[in-house]
Amino acid sequence: MERFVNRFLVNKATEPWPKDANKFRLTPAAFESISSHFQLSPSFLNALSHMQHASPRSFPRQNAATTVPSANLDFWFFVPVRVQVQCLDTRAHTVSSKGKRQMNPLNYLHLLDPDVDIRGSKIAVNYRVDNQTGQASSLVFNSQDGRWKKIVGEPILRLREFYQGSSDSKLGRDPVYLQMAIMSSVLRWWNNALNSFNDQLIAYVSVYGL
Repeated sequence: MERFVNRFLVNKATEPWPKDANKFRLTPAAFESISSHFQLSPSFLNALSHMQHASPRSFPRQNAATTVPSANLDFWFFVPVRVQVQCLDTRAHTVSSKGKRQMNPLNYLHLLDPDVDIRGSKIAVNYRVDNQTGQASSLVFNSQDGRWKKIVGEPILRLREFYQGSSDSKLGRDPVYLQMAIMSSVLRWWNNALNSFNDQLIAYVSVYGL
């Protein structure tokens, strides 16, 4: 069972942002229910509430005091994401974002010559499987900007493609498919962002002769 939680999604370009666009689309009661159902660890919840900090991860470790391994596979991690998107800000924000703001990797970086924005965010993945019952569950928190709905929804579509291409009913228990669905999109986004950054560097060299 997979569940994806987003910040917000804009279906039309003229649709306004929600006032609480930085928050996930969950009520406190719904979040408490999800936390209980998926048995989210305190360390994961703490990391989720501090998205601006370094990307953490937690993997199971066998207890050295016993030779009996745990019946559960339980791990979580955060993936840093950079996405190249169309610049939607008509203001001269290239002169208002210098200094300390640009040192924060979660803030956007405007590239003047390609005329694109590099947007930073994170995707949190929590995976759990009970080897005794055979039940597996995964929970994904996607903090990407919801104005780019196609980008935000890409990992979900990739995961569906993985599942539809297999007849194995136990496929959902394998965490590799969930990670590959997300990582394949993340790597492509990073590659596009780095290509645009390279184009900006080339433009600087052409103008200033560096």
